Amino acid sequence: KHNNNNNNNNTHHHLTPNKSEDHHRHEELIDQDVRDVLIDAIKKGQTHRDGRRFAECRTLYETSCVSASALLPVDSDHRGRLQLAVARAESMSADRACSILKYAMDDVLRSGLTLRQGGDSQ
Repeated sequence: KHNNNNNNNNTHHHLTPNKSEDHHRHEELIDQDVRDVLIDAIKKGQTHRDGRRFAECRTLYETSCVSASALLPVDSDHRGRLQLAVARAESMSADRACSILKYAMDDVLRSGLTLRQGGDSQ
């Protein structure tokens, strides 16, 4: 049973993810093309991170976050999250930036999946 009505009056958006209450508003499905961009970036980025090539990893992650957010609707929470991560990462060292960007990408991928777990489709 879906309680979609409750979400509509929840208009205030928090920039800092609050683990316990955050998952309530992640009812947004993300398209396969967005998912592909992020999964691909995380795979390729891991090679850079293993080789401690953080600057290359950061560039890859940033480009992918921007590409993925461009594919999302303007009012998308996920889009906002990716853009916020890119903005925050700009002022950080490359290795720290990689962590922030990867966290945001993982978060979007994870939250985009929650809808399917709720349904019967396996």
